[in-house]
Amino acid sequence: MTDAGRRARYAGGVKVLTWNVNGRVGDAAQRQIDAVLDRAPDVVALQEVTQGSYDAWREALSSAKYVVLSTIDLVTADYPVWETGKRPFPRGRPRRRFRRRCANLTAAKHRIEALPGLTFAHHPELAFPEKYLAAAVTIDGRAMRVHNAHLPPGVSMGLIKVYAFEAIRRRVDEDLGHPVVLCGDFNAPEGETAAGPRYKDRTHDWPGLNPQWLDAESSIIEHPRLRDAYRRLHPTGPFPVSHLTGHRVPRVRRRYDYVFGSPELVPTHCEYMTEWLEKDWSDHAAVVATLAWSDG
Repeated sequence: MTDAGRRARYAGGVKVLTWNVNGRVGDAAQRQIDAVLDRAPDVVALQEVTQGSYDAWREALSSAKYVVLSTIDLVTADYPVWETGKRPFPRGRPRRRFRRRCANLTAAKHRIEALPGLTFAHHPELAFPEKYLAAAVTIDGRAMRVHNAHLPPGVSMGLIKVYAFEAIRRRVDEDLGHPVVLCGDFNAPEGETAAGPRYKDRTHDWPGLNPQWLDAESSIIEHPRLRDAYRRLHPTGPFPVSHLTGHRVPRVRRRYDYVFGSPELVPTHCEYMTEWLEKDWSDHAAVVATLAWSDG
């Protein structure tokens, strides 16, 4: 499709692009930047921007008339040493220091201002505030809330992932008096069919806590008001791949990256840029969704 055809196809509504850019720097980051700018989204929501790539993203987006917000300043904050192998971390893993490395970035060609982030109910000292960025965006006189999330992997962070899902549910529900977009890399679910998402059974790793895991993940992936833009348009699939996980070949194929919207925002298009994943521009595919305002 030509650029003109692509822009005609996306005419109208609010175009949101979300992408876990995998901390790529140098020429790799420039390829990502060019690809994002070519799509000309209204809102850009990135995860895994690092200190090594942030300046390139900020300068390119600013030159393209975007206003940029980020959590990059938070990656230098200390993270406590914690003995793993007990709550909230998985069993059988050595004591280690967890490090902050990756930040979120949200940019818009419209009025944008930062909003409060997450508050963990449990172990707030172990939260990753740099992996969540909420913003108010005003487009053509209409105000919306954009929540940009990067969930930690449960395999290494244990119940921190549960606490993050629970905190996100509380936080986005606070903003449901406004049109809301929640997007990013959720590291869930394990799989899906036309009947719905399928979640990992964690009975072995966390005896007695499996219901808490299921409730936390499903509270976002199947939020009663924030609906998955792709599934609304393609309820029976096929469901695209947005991440290849694991170290064995072939790697496990997952759809971890989403754009969710509240009822005021009706998806008219949602596309996974799977070719970007296949070209190894990142270890995630970007998601591009166009959301039309609903006055009903």
